[in-house]
Amino acid sequence: MIADVAHMERHAFNVFRRASRTSNDLSGTVRVAVTEGPGNFWILPRLIDFQKSYRKITVDLRCAMEQADVARLESDIAIQLEPPTNPDLIVAKLGRLHIYPFVSNDYANLYGLPATLAELPSHRIIQQSAPQVDGGAYARVLGLKSLEGIVGIKTNSSVGVLYAVERGAGIGFLPTVAIALGAPLVAVDLGVSHHVDLWLTYHKEFRASERHKIVVDWLKKIFDPKIYPCFRDEFIHPDALVPMMTSVREAFGLTGYVAVTPA
Repeated sequence: MIADVAHMERHAFNVFRRASRTSNDLSGTVRVAVTEGPGNFWILPRLIDFQKSYRKITVDLRCAMEQADVARLESDIAIQLEPPTNPDLIVAKLGRLHIYPFVSNDYANLYGLPATLAELPSHRIIQQSAPQVDGGAYARVLGLKSLEGIVGIKTNSSVGVLYAVERGAGIGFLPTVAIALGAPLVAVDLGVSHHVDLWLTYHKEFRASERHKIVVDWLKKIFDPKIYPCFRDEFIHPDALVPMMTSVREAFGLTGYVAVTPA
């Protein structure tokens, strides 16, 4: 009975997907769900140029840490940190985010930088706690049993972590692309790093939709590790990454946002 109901549900969702394809398939909305950081700081700035080229395609961009269920029509396309297992979905690895500890210049000047993991308890950590984020990764990577007494701020927002680090609140773990795009940060070399992969997924029914194919191809292009070294599988130290991303930083750097520039 349960299997029959699940089959009927999948069939119903497929009907809705087919119905969403209009006679003019190059016109209409494509819903894209993505985690907060890549959505706000990587996709959105480039989306401005995309919509100039494809005036009849509306990209409905949802930036949130909650994972959208593409199979259940919560989104047409999703970029997530865990690969889905549903056989009805097409899955492609976009690239890899390398996570590294950073502080602001003010923090480094006031408190110095920990040179070893043993010195870390004397500092404060800004922790992200959200869906798709491995809650045990911080302690595991740092070789600690617990983060109790070290965490000063805990937030579900990756944008909040970046802002708190910029304002000198403590040590935050951020994708290395942040400093490559111009964030005024200092890398903290503790001999540790972490990574998460970005997975692009969409339902196989959308292979027949021209506007969805256009958006999928565009997303693959703007995350291409061959063009953007910050998404390569191999780790590149943030200081080495900065000169490799000069042209990207000049075109799409972290300037012009509403947050107050740190002193």
